Amino acid sequence: ESICSNLLVEENLSRTLESFWNIESLGVNSPDERLENEEALRLFENSIQQNNDRYEVRLPWINENVILHDNYANAERRFFNLLQQFHSNLNFYKEYKQVINDQIKDGIIEKVDPNATRGERIYYIPHRAVLRKNHSSTKLRVVYDASSKDKNQKSLNDSLLQGPNLVPELLKVLLKFRLHRIVFTADIQKAFLQISVSCGDRDAMRFLWIHDDSNLSNPKVQIYRMCRVMFGAKSSPFLLSACIKHHLRKFESEYPKTVELLNNYMYVDDFICGTNTEMEAIEVYHNANTIMKKASMTLMKWNSNSPVLRKEYETDKHKDSTPLCDSSSKVLGLEWDTRKDVFSFNAQDIIDFIQENEQTKRCVLKAVSRIFDPLGFLAPYVIQAKVLFQDLWLTGIDWDKPIPLELQSKWIKWHEQLKELPKIQIPRWYFCTDVETSHEWELHCFNDSSQSAYGSVVYLKFSHLDETKTAFVISKSRVAPLKKLSLPRLELMAALLGARLIAWKTFVQNRVAEIQEKTPPEVWNHCPGCENPSDKITRGLSVKNLVNDQVWWHGPPWLIQQDTSCVSSYDHSDPDPLSIASEERIITLATSAESVEPVLDIQKFSNLHKLLRVTAYVFRFVKNSRSEEKTVGHLSTQELSSAMDYWIKLSQFQCFSNEINCIKCNKCIDKSSKLYGLNPKIDEKGKEISAPLPPDRVEKSQPFEVSGIDFAGPLILRDGSKVYIALFTCTVTRGIHLELITSLSAECFIQAFRRFISRRGVCKIIYSDNAKTFKRADKELKYLYKLCKDENVSRFIVNNGITWKFIVEGAPWWGGFWERLVRSVKTCLKRILGKSSLTYEELYTVLVEIEAVINSRPITYLYSNVNEPDPLSPSHFLTGSKLTVLPSPNTVPKSSKCDLIKRWKHRLILLDHFWKRFYKEYLLELRSAMFSKIPKNSGQFKINDVVLIKEDNVKRCNWKLGRIKTLFPGRDGKIRSCEIQVANGTLRRPIERLYNLEVQD
Repeated sequence: ESICSNLLVEENLSRTLESFWNIESLGVNSPDERLENEEALRLFENSIQQNNDRYEVRLPWINENVILHDNYANAERRFFNLLQQFHSNLNFYKEYKQVINDQIKDGIIEKVDPNATRGERIYYIPHRAVLRKNHSSTKLRVVYDASSKDKNQKSLNDSLLQGPNLVPELLKVLLKFRLHRIVFTADIQKAFLQISVSCGDRDAMRFLWIHDDSNLSNPKVQIYRMCRVMFGAKSSPFLLSACIKHHLRKFESEYPKTVELLNNYMYVDDFICGTNTEMEAIEVYHNANTIMKKASMTLMKWNSNSPVLRKEYETDKHKDSTPLCDSSSKVLGLEWDTRKDVFSFNAQDIIDFIQENEQTKRCVLKAVSRIFDPLGFLAPYVIQAKVLFQDLWLTGIDWDKPIPLELQSKWIKWHEQLKELPKIQIPRWYFCTDVETSHEWELHCFNDSSQSAYGSVVYLKFSHLDETKTAFVISKSRVAPLKKLSLPRLELMAALLGARLIAWKTFVQNRVAEIQEKTPPEVWNHCPGCENPSDKITRGLSVKNLVNDQVWWHGPPWLIQQDTSCVSSYDHSDPDPLSIASEERIITLATSAESVEPVLDIQKFSNLHKLLRVTAYVFRFVKNSRSEEKTVGHLSTQELSSAMDYWIKLSQFQCFSNEINCIKCNKCIDKSSKLYGLNPKIDEKGKEISAPLPPDRVEKSQPFEVSGIDFAGPLILRDGSKVYIALFTCTVTRGIHLELITSLSAECFIQAFRRFISRRGVCKIIYSDNAKTFKRADKELKYLYKLCKDENVSRFIVNNGITWKFIVEGAPWWGGFWERLVRSVKTCLKRILGKSSLTYEELYTVLVEIEAVINSRPITYLYSNVNEPDPLSPSHFLTGSKLTVLPSPNTVPKSSKCDLIKRWKHRLILLDHFWKRFYKEYLLELRSAMFSKIPKNSGQFKINDVVLIKEDNVKRCNWKLGRIKTLFPGRDGKIRSCEIQVANGTLRRPIERLYNLEVQD
């Protein structure tokens, strides 16, 4: 078991440790954050680049508009605490300083120039040292606390995506490591620090250090920043693994075998691999070094159980001074003696820890959690400490109180055996013989339980010539849950544990179903307790007995002798329900009502400010009485804000208690309520329910790269002929382009479209109304349907690499970004023309002027202060300035080559400035400008549901009836539209136009 030993937060620790023996935690994993992982991968692939054999990446921010708050004071306080440690231990300071100086020399960190341009995100990271006594190379490592933050602020880690876990499972790596006769290990030298971070993100990794011109007695603070991926950021493991996999893909054709091994056997920065022959291993050794050096990643500390490989490593060591490992090394935390090729355990650090600390519950937890045994070799011994800790938990003593006398003797007896652990040595290789001649391999799993624990152990059985042998593979143990279970149910849990090992809430029914799903019933048999190795787990063994227990290390004797007479099968048929003993329980139910009594009588306050201050002091008193850390001094802004939130929520509950209860129970609000038409919702986090913004609408692009198209008209000219307006809308900058065409023929449209792309650039994507809607339009617009289907138009679109997308029919609001501008154009035409008739040239001139006016409209906030910047308009992205501004008559632009280049660079800087303002002002203002209803719950629609289809201008009794055939999700995974089977065919409609015939929970 892996147990968290971070004891800073006692309340969280207590909750976490309950899962130590909680039966429901068995095999339950948290759900994968698929969307966040996909976003992290997308950001990585878009940002990674290689410069001089070194990869450079960007930090995967949660979003591009994330803001990091000023935490300099916090980092400074932590830094001065570190200086105090330096004063008390000068050797520690010298080691720390040497690491910093080496990193400056290697370009891993750099000074921050106070005169340089500040980055958009600035964050100061506290740092500390991690001392590794048993580490062969780097004894001291500087790690950074990217989770550091002030109250009610976000840390750097809070602002980063963690990314998917690209590391193979530790158990799988260790189990595969025992399969091969020849094995070898290495690790990447300072792996994280070999990947560069983009300059734009480095200011988010600032830290404080001592200035070069000062000393420890009179220190001056100098600001540095990381240039490489750092220890402590939650995205660092993902960035390292993703970078390695990205690099390996380049060599798949040249070194296919080595790349496959590096992909499958690279655990973070450790390469743990095996082959069947020395020649294969030597080839992998040279190829792996070649591949990784091309990413500035040096594989070092090579080690192997093969003398031939060790000699090869020694030869290369003298060539390039690559560090090698000693004969005794570690493999993912397991002690491995390469000469004997065995695993062992060294518990000296645990013994020292126990001797240096008082015997408390905290000490027991820390000591037990320091035993790293992922394969369960020591399960019969370790389970005793787990059971002891559970007994300690049941006593309810505090973390730092001495162990009760009745348990103290058990604890002393257990930890005194730690010094015997080095005697346990387990062969690393399963077979100890030539596996090529083995005819049969079998896995045998044994399970058992008692009232205190249950567990499983797996053995590999194989035959060589006429001899049968076994090898210990893995075991797992669990303490019995605090909620007492009958022995048969504990046996069932042991069987479930074994089924999960071997196969890589109604209690009995669910677990039997999973066992039968993972393993067929005929493979299950009964083994007597005296012959069952898993019985050692449930009863426990001392280290002395464990060393020589042949049943534990090799399984029962009959497993090798192939004598199964002591193993009995049993009836696999379903038992009679009446034969299952029922269990009577007395259950007491308690009901509770939410209290709405205010902490103060609001009638006694005539001033809101005074009410909030008194409320905040009351809350502070309650908090101080429950916490060891006391808050004193003036009230903070956050305390006053919390008091305001309290009174707002209380007043809401007092005025709208019925409505709130209805929402909590997923019931409809009564129509008589004043909130009925406002679509209220309960959201503790204050996060608006909305879909993610579509990339086509917000990502930086050339104007009109993604456009919407619509038509208006007809307009009658002075000579009586008809003309139409083709309106092209940029989805990002909101600019428009107007073309006047004489007919809706394919030829006229193509000519207008060619004029558009010649002046605005070639589009990538065009959105328009669904072609089927034209069928129901008036006579003139029916031509548009033919236009969309015309062969010449389709060929022209395809030849220019343009994708034409149609919105769902019956959902005109999906095309709202062009419909609104069509209305603006029509409004301008009505005001300018009135009832007058114009010639073609006059009307075309008016349209171009209208286009200029609309493209000069402000799309960001219009400031009243003349010193503030002008509001952004679409024309800023088209021409760099407003189209309606007249040029200065006295301005004569210079036209020399140097001046033109400077002007061109200035325009690029100006355009980049416009885009930054676009993201910071326009997009953020959209958020506060939108007041839309809560979207319909897409989860209520399922395939084969019968629905009513809403139709405009049709009575409800005449709406069509249909059955949902296909669901179409949006980018956020929510269902946005459906294909419905109706009497005369199929329709596609948005969910806003669908109504269930029967509402189901």
